[in-house]
Amino acid sequence: GRLPDMALARSRYHEQLRRLRAAHPPDLLLVLQYEQCCAEPAAMLHRTQRFLGLDPWTPDESELRRPVNASPVAPPQLPGVLRDGFVDAIAADLRSLLDSSDASVIDADLWPTTRLVR
Repeated sequence: GRLPDMALARSRYHEQLRRLRAAHPPDLLLVLQYEQCCAEPAAMLHRTQRFLGLDPWTPDESELRRPVNASPVAPPQLPGVLRDGFVDAIAADLRSLLDSSDASVIDADLWPTTRLVR
């Protein structure tokens, strides 16, 4: 019974960021979007390095694109009714995230769900 609640809680990014921001100074938090890290690994690596005060370093392209912990099977797809329920359950949080200051670092086009809640 708790698994769906845990999955939903982990999908409410605005709520998670709100709690982190309440507990930590802004200069200690770096918000990255997984999908951007996959799409632009060098740029996101350099952003992380700048945040940490490190000199930029770029590994070989083959290392940037090498899958890590990749599954040999495709992830299961939720049936439509479950997917719709999930979207409904996170819609308010997602809208809040897209209206927040964190929206500047989120590429909403990389999240198909955002088209359903706008």
